Amino acid sequence: MSLLRTVTRNVLSNWAGYVVSAAVAYELTPFVIEKLGTSAWGVWGMLVAVTGYYSLLDLGVRSAVSQYVTRYWASGDMEGVSRTMSTALGILLGISAVVIPVTLAFAWFVPDLFHLEGVDDRTAQLTFVVIGVGVAIDLPLKIFQTATYARQRFDIANAVGITQRLGSAWLTYLVLDLGYDLVVLSFVHVGTNILGNLIRIVIAFRMLPGLRLGRRHWSRSSVRELFAYGSFNVLVNAADLVQIQGFAIIIPIILTDTALAHFNAGAIAIPYMLNIVNAIAWTLTPQATAADARGDTEGLRRLWLVGSRAVTTFAAVFAAGFVFLGGDFLRIWLGDEFVSGEEFVSSGVILGLLAFGTLLRCSVSTAKQVCFGLREVRFLSRVTMLEALVNLVLTVVLTWQLGILGAALAGVIAVTVTQVWMLPRFVAKRIHAPLLSYIAAVPWPPLLVFATVGTLSYLSQGWDVGSSMGTFLLKAVVIGVPALFVGAAYGTTPEEKQRLLRSLRKAA
Repeated sequence: MSLLRTVTRNVLSNWAGYVVSAAVAYELTPFVIEKLGTSAWGVWGMLVAVTGYYSLLDLGVRSAVSQYVTRYWASGDMEGVSRTMSTALGILLGISAVVIPVTLAFAWFVPDLFHLEGVDDRTAQLTFVVIGVGVAIDLPLKIFQTATYARQRFDIANAVGITQRLGSAWLTYLVLDLGYDLVVLSFVHVGTNILGNLIRIVIAFRMLPGLRLGRRHWSRSSVRELFAYGSFNVLVNAADLVQIQGFAIIIPIILTDTALAHFNAGAIAIPYMLNIVNAIAWTLTPQATAADARGDTEGLRRLWLVGSRAVTTFAAVFAAGFVFLGGDFLRIWLGDEFVSGEEFVSSGVILGLLAFGTLLRCSVSTAKQVCFGLREVRFLSRVTMLEALVNLVLTVVLTWQLGILGAALAGVIAVTVTQVWMLPRFVAKRIHAPLLSYIAAVPWPPLLVFATVGTLSYLSQGWDVGSSMGTFLLKAVVIGVPALFVGAAYGTTPEEKQRLLRSLRKAA
């Protein structure tokens, strides 16, 4: 299968997964808020965010497994694949055994650390224990996702993910409709995750024929190999978590869980935007890895420029939509409480700021994947840790001064002064590409997209969508489709348009 067809298949399957997730969130979120209450929903978001940091305890091993299994599989070295997987499994089982008792001990301090208004202390503690133990169990199981990554079969990975998401949504609806609390909801969350990973184990052995696991495949050289790559990558992951979820810990410490709920109302759509856009960028990592293995510097240059322009232009359509139409969307979806601005700044303002910050992050996402492919994780760790530090300090200071508005501003400032400034310069130097070629190719199509959405939004001010989501979506399509065409027209070269058309004809 050609490179373009492989990337297209993987991107489309990723999009399918994220569209299903977004649709489930759209239908389920108002129901969850209604059943739990605003404050309890804020507590749930905070506990999920706190236990989400457990993923860093793998010390970067899982990301290193993806890198080396992909390389060994590409070279036909099944002994290397088995050695990497067996060594990683042993390391993560040991980490998991330590994490579980630590979770049990830390649960006692949860009520003292956060301002909890929506649930009693015992419920918060039990919910934390269930989610934390579930994450610990997931640590070793998740390495089996590497199989679909190494074989570039994102479609299979997404089929499992979609099934798991739909099952989790159905069970969530069922238990909340029956009146159960956060503890039972946490069992649903953990149980569906574990079941999904058990299915991935079966798939891994089918997709990596010849894979063998056991103590005899354990290797000290693999330990060194995994940690040499993973020790820096875990810093990258830690920094990413601070950017994405740091507010979920800081806001309830400085303010309240109700304030976090209002921030989350604006932030809830951002991961879906980021994931849908990164569905393109993530598929480029194995391509960059393969190009580096072949010594194809020209291929890396082309991948960086074309990928950066396409990803940023596509992200601009979502970002502009959230900036200009986000307030109406949240008002119809979640109600006036979150956009009135009476108790907290409108969640629509939060959504617009976070969307713009996400656009900036997406503008360098291809550069980040190229760095992963080049194994330049040391540099990535420095940049992302610097961003995390700036973000953390600014979030604390600005949240204290400006409330949830300050938390949103902190992320925009941090990504601008670190990743946007540093990543393109490094990649250009690393692959011997002129930085001016990036500056000339990448920023202008997104600016045209923003100008299109802004102009059409201004001209359609008299179009009152009321409380109808259907009317709102029609307005969004009327505004968004022209912007998408503008992005496609100015975000691709004539040669790229021709290649895409030929690929679509073959697929048809």
